[in-house]
Amino acid sequence: MKNQLLVYLFILTSCSAPNKLNTVNIDEISSYGTDANQAEFCSDFQLNKEQANSFFQKAKQVSFKKLHDQFDYLPCFVRGKATIKNESCDWEIRAGGTGELICGSKVQYWACDNCNLLFGG
Repeated sequence: MKNQLLVYLFILTSCSAPNKLNTVNIDEISSYGTDANQAEFCSDFQLNKEQANSFFQKAKQVSFKKLHDQFDYLPCFVRGKATIKNESCDWEIRAGGTGELICGSKVQYWACDNCNLLFGG
């Protein structure tokens, strides 16, 4: 019985551990932009591939509701292409520490509490 419990705990913890196969690999940056003619406000916001990779390493996947209710959705963005498990995806990172990952019809929302240094803060 004790061995079965240990096996069960091992399986449970391995399912909750980060999966290296789900790592977001930034392939390219395709554009920088802004919503609602905020070019002056966003003039300093740029990320390179290394910073975009760092964002997805530090950020956590969140629900749209949590993204909306608890994080700043700023008009400045960087967009590009990424690969996850050999699938090509589109990504967007915004200056407020939020992001989206779109793989086919699936959209994932990401937020980062400790990414200020990536964004010049």
